[in-house]
Amino acid sequence: MSNAEIDIKLNAKNSNGDSTLWLQVQDVNGENEYYFTLCGDYKGKKIQIDFDEITKTELEEMKIAIELILKS
Repeated sequence: MSNAEIDIKLNAKNSNGDSTLWLQVQDVNGENEYYFTLCGDYKGKKIQIDFDEITKTELEEMKIAIELILKS
């Protein structure tokens, strides 16, 4: 897979505006690496939080958890 990303707009009660949760996949030496990044404002200051890489298995587990919540 080539590099790809999706973004999800979020709004938090303690922020000054919208935040964006990015999910990126990057091809590194033929292996996919998955990353979440949160960007937005917090107490009037720009923030960016780069989370550690997650595995495809962990991402699939998140998908299953979200599906279970949506079905309840």
